[in-house]
Amino acid sequence: VLNNVKKGTTIKQIEDAFKLAKSVGFETWGFFMFGLPGENRGTIKETIELAKRLDPDIAKFHILKP
Repeated sequence: VLNNVKKGTTIKQIEDAFKLAKSVGFETWGFFMFGLPGENRGTIKETIELAKRLDPDIAKFHILKP
């Protein structure tokens, strides 16, 4: 889904950034969006699993609205 919207970011980069931020004591926020082009039940589950792995201090989930 990140590639479909030309985000220019990989899951590995996101995970590394969260690890670094947490290691220096930063508060972490995760913003997650559902309904992007190419989204399906499988990718929604992957997004939720990513959110759990990242374990942000604050997580926000949004549904795409045109």
